[in-house]
Amino acid sequence: MSSTPGASTSRAGASGPSNQQDDSVAAFGAALNATKNKQRWADPPPADLPPELNNEKARTQRLLNLAGIKEGTRMGVAFAHRLQGVGGGSSISGLNNRRRTMELKWEVYIIWVDPDVDPTDHWLNEVVVGHWEDFFYAMVDLTPGRSGEDGKTLRSATVYEWSQTWSWLVLQKCVNREGAKVGQHVLYKQGVYRQLKDRVLWFSHHFQLDRHIKPQSFVGRAPLLLMMRAGYKKTEVYSRVPFQQSCVALSLVCQIAARMGSLGFSTPAHLAKQMYAKLEDVKIIRVSYCRWKVIFNLKYRKGHNWVADAGHITRYTLEPVTKIHNLWFDFGVHLVSFLHMRKAIQGCETLQDIFESKLEELRIKPDMRKEPLFLARTAKGEDLVPSKAASAKGLTRTFQVLAEDCGFYGFTSHGIRRESGDRLGLLLGTEVAQEVLVHDEDRTTYHRSYSRNTLNIPVTLAMEGELDAQAPAVNQIALRRNSVTDMVLDSIIDSIERICSRPGNSDDAIIEGRAVAVVLTDEDMATANEDKEVERAQFDLDGLWGTYYEKMPSQAKITHGQRDIESIGKAFERYKNNEHYKKNQDELEKIRASLQVLGEKRSAALRVAVRRIHQVDEAREKVEELLESNNSVPDLDLSRFLLTADSVSKGDFGQGVLTEAAITTLRQAGLMDELLSEHIRDDEVARENAEAEPFDDSNDNENGIEVQENAGQFNDAHEKQVFDVDMAEAVKKFMISMNLPVEMSESREKIAKANGGKYRCEVCFTLPPEQRTGRYKKVLTTNTFSTKTHLDRHLDSHTEWQKLAPYMRTESPTSFKCPIFECGQKFSTVEEVQEHCTTNCDDSPVFKSLKRAHENRSRGTGTGPRTSLKARKLAAELEQGIELDDEDMAVVKWWENLTSDQVEQIALKYNLDFEELTALMPDIKEAMGSTREQIRDGKAHMVKPKRDTSQGLPPGLEDRVDEYMSSERFNQEVERRNRGEFGS
Repeated sequence: MSSTPGASTSRAGASGPSNQQDDSVAAFGAALNATKNKQRWADPPPADLPPELNNEKARTQRLLNLAGIKEGTRMGVAFAHRLQGVGGGSSISGLNNRRRTMELKWEVYIIWVDPDVDPTDHWLNEVVVGHWEDFFYAMVDLTPGRSGEDGKTLRSATVYEWSQTWSWLVLQKCVNREGAKVGQHVLYKQGVYRQLKDRVLWFSHHFQLDRHIKPQSFVGRAPLLLMMRAGYKKTEVYSRVPFQQSCVALSLVCQIAARMGSLGFSTPAHLAKQMYAKLEDVKIIRVSYCRWKVIFNLKYRKGHNWVADAGHITRYTLEPVTKIHNLWFDFGVHLVSFLHMRKAIQGCETLQDIFESKLEELRIKPDMRKEPLFLARTAKGEDLVPSKAASAKGLTRTFQVLAEDCGFYGFTSHGIRRESGDRLGLLLGTEVAQEVLVHDEDRTTYHRSYSRNTLNIPVTLAMEGELDAQAPAVNQIALRRNSVTDMVLDSIIDSIERICSRPGNSDDAIIEGRAVAVVLTDEDMATANEDKEVERAQFDLDGLWGTYYEKMPSQAKITHGQRDIESIGKAFERYKNNEHYKKNQDELEKIRASLQVLGEKRSAALRVAVRRIHQVDEAREKVEELLESNNSVPDLDLSRFLLTADSVSKGDFGQGVLTEAAITTLRQAGLMDELLSEHIRDDEVARENAEAEPFDDSNDNENGIEVQENAGQFNDAHEKQVFDVDMAEAVKKFMISMNLPVEMSESREKIAKANGGKYRCEVCFTLPPEQRTGRYKKVLTTNTFSTKTHLDRHLDSHTEWQKLAPYMRTESPTSFKCPIFECGQKFSTVEEVQEHCTTNCDDSPVFKSLKRAHENRSRGTGTGPRTSLKARKLAAELEQGIELDDEDMAVVKWWENLTSDQVEQIALKYNLDFEELTALMPDIKEAMGSTREQIRDGKAHMVKPKRDTSQGLPPGLEDRVDEYMSSERFNQEVERRNRGEFGS
């Protein structure tokens, strides 16, 4: 028997514990091995707190229900049976994982503290009684926490959960020498359970554990709206379908407060049993033209997925919104748009078919009804995987990415659920809120047999603020106070302490867009490399590389010693005839595969560590900005703004956009004077208050976050209808804009398929040949590309004026139209359309500005941008030859020998695209290698003396200098030098 913890982990791991379990157990074993003194936790000080005086009957009942106890809140035989579950104990994965991890840690500890104990005796009663106290002392002492002000404090609830999990294991596994189960006797008769409870309480005070519940975040409509608008902007070209799915999920969770585990699968067992929301769970009912309400069936609820009688399906009615500015939260609009993108609506192939349909119900195609409502995303999040369900973690991570794009960190989907539950409680009472949240365990006969239950609750009206006016006065005050949501304050501030403990990306999470180019310092990179996960992966890599070189011929460490995965293939090719290599070839192939996996694991851990550094810095900036804005009066010239706004009361402003009531209000006599006087008075009062009162937010709420009472919750129930726009027409425009990138993407794919997989530039295809120019007016000769990335890079070279061309096309190849839809005039050539746009079109000022910007862009010779005089001097110097010293050659060698790990470090440090940099590396290495080889072969010299130019310039260069000195550019530079504007 091995005496190392790793042996126990490997032996027990045959049953298939998760990677997270392995990591947790390995970390515990490593911490034990790092401990010099095995008596460190022996005979801990006695608990200085008196034991609880529970009567025998109460203690016995608790022991009988031990499997049902969780954080002291859930007891009872029924719950205990439910926890035991069905199907081989895979019902509640989190509980089973905790039990399995605790079992492995116990075995690791016993092997470490007493290697002579036989593995079959790890749960022997005398072993349990003799080591349990030392074991828990070691667990508490060695386990790093994630709570408290320092972010490293262990929570007492965690230790309590350990005690319950370990006690359950003792009940199930503890035996005597004869093999009989004696767990209950050990816990009850011998008093181990009572002593364990006392010891947990002693740990809490002795180690000053965090005994309070973690701060809870609340996410309201304001941050959700920002998230959706940011996602809309980012997906104007690609990834619109995944983003539309996010809008469906966000609007649904916002209104019915659903858990992510009810929408996507939580465990592999749930996936196998198809326990996730499906298309058959939605019923779309036409209310009027372009207005739909949705009946949503929530079938899978926490704690009810593996019981024989799961009760009623929870059903919700999601009504269409009544105000245009609430369209972002109209679940029916988002759902219909999403289903159209998935081609799932029966009998409706286009948006126009959907708009004109007069069927009472929009039906899902029969062959798609069993498909998941929410689909998993592809690796980079650019598309959805057909028929593959999204995981609950994947959906949550999607929301987090959208939130991070807005600068909100610490986002949780449960924060939306809390905000919705809070609003429902204030508006409709706690009983209704519990019913919507599916927390009504004790249902009466009336609820089971006679009530429509959640179908009766106006969740949409409640969440959109249209019932706020009906709440009691005290609740209305609470709603106004809560309008500054914790998403904007609590989550950002708390993220500084908690962001480093957040998990990385899930397997099907979406990562949209590129990060802001922030360069990390060497100190930041050192911090990232010191991350626990990175160090652990690096430790494993170093050990495996050592094994690799032991199996390879001895000279391989010299010829291919750079420890790069790319060098392994070259080494295999070089030593393929070596006997030592042939002997270990199979094992070396396995090592190569393991190195690949470990390398990717380390890279992922390093990316997470770097992202945390970025996020903490950004969060600190957000906090400083928020505190500064709340602690001082902004220096804004509002008077000038109001005077500018005075034009509102004159002329035809607002005609055709605003309602007559809104225009009448804006044109009231004295309105501008009143606004100015109010502004001056409010500004003076605000400045006086800012000077008189120190900033103090310590007493506003329990989290220490200031609540701005004067910021009211948005409520459109009693407001005037501001926009003079038909609601149905607004819905149509909204859905068309959401669907436009999808239509364009499908069109590109069709054209690419027709062109043999080549993507065509529609701008170049439409413009006349002489107008197909890019940057610096260089004529572009290529208009088809093998990848979308190359096409996008090409499109960036076109100006906005040129990009109007595809919108001029019609169905006829000889007819072109004005790109303004309302204009509709047609012409025979693109040039005629362009002439019309800049002369006769109603929007000609806009077109003129676009054309002016196009014509005034950087000019050049057609081969590149204009260069500075300094650059041209350097070019001339290079033609004559410059000195290359040893340091330059070292740089050449450094680039030539870069490993993939070093390339990744460069990409992370300077926030570059790793894949793009990796794609360029072969060319860079080839260029550096060619330079070195030419120097080695004598074709070039490492130190090349400058040519003597005192007697004259080289042939050809003199003519170029004369041409340059006679140019207007040279005269301008001379004038600048004479004025002292030319830098040294």
